[in-house]
Formats: sequence, C-alpha cells, structure tokens
Amino acid sequence: MYLLGDFGVTADRVIAAEPEEIRIGDWGPQGYFHYAGSLTYHYTFEWDDRGNAELVLEEFKAVTIHVRVNGKNAGDMPWHCTEGLDISQYLREGQNTLEIEVVGSQRNVFGLFHQTGVQNVWTDWTFFSRDGSREDPEYVTWPYGLFKRPYIRIK
Repeated sequence: MYLLGDFGVTADRVIAAEPEEIRIGDWGPQGYFHYAGSLTYHYTFEWDDRGNAELVLEEFKAVTIHVRVNGKNAGDMPWHCTEGLDISQYLREGQNTLEIEVVGSQRNVFGLFHQTGVQNVWTDWTFFSRDGSREDPEYVTWPYGLFKRPYIRIK
C-alpha cells in the first residue's frame, strides 16, 4: 500500500504535518524519508552586474538538478562533475530570484529499505533474498538534497 498526499513522515515512520520549509541537508530526516519527487530551494539576492556569474553547488545528492533564475530555465546540473552553471544571461541588476529544484528517485519509496553495506548503484535478485545476508533491522534510505549552501562565483 502507498499513501499519496501532502504530509511528512517522522524518523519513527509516523505521518506528520508536511514541513513548511527545507533546510540544507538530507531532506529525509526533515520529514521526507520516502519521498520520490523533487523539492525546490528558493533564494533571492541582489546583483550589481560585476561580471559573469556562475552558480556553484559544491555538495548535493540528486538524480539531477534544474535551475531557474528569475523564472527562466537556466539549465540543469545532472551530476557532480559539473563545475558550475553560467547564469549570467538570466540575471538583472537589482533583486533576482534563484530556484534550485533537486530531483530525487524512486529508491526511498520502493526499497531496498533494509540493505546493509554500501549503497550499490544496481539491484539484482540477491537484494531480495530472505537469507539475512543483506538485512538490517533499521531503515536504510538514500540522502537527497543540497548539503552546502549554493553560491555565485564571479568570473
């Protein structure tokens, strides 16, 4: 059975009120343990046209990241090897808005919730074996979110 709706889940797996905001860090312990969608971080900042601007995300866990600046799609950051994203053409002098949409996966919805060891990038039949070799009595979920504040590098 799967429940759909606007709610959060506590560390004890109890349904709770949906969080009003997300902080930097894993969004699981913040009420989204088994969430499979995306969450958007919203920022506003002042820009004085000092040169080219590159958005830098140093540490994040996501399938991909979508970036919007002032309501316009500025690009995607699909993996950690991305050095940064040039957002210069979307900025205007004065106040600007930045939306960083972090996309999770189905992993924390469909399992494997009790897998021991490292987080493998694939799943095969042995992960569903009941012999106990890979089982942990605690829930093991993957972290998703921004783990450091994003910043703009002037180039």
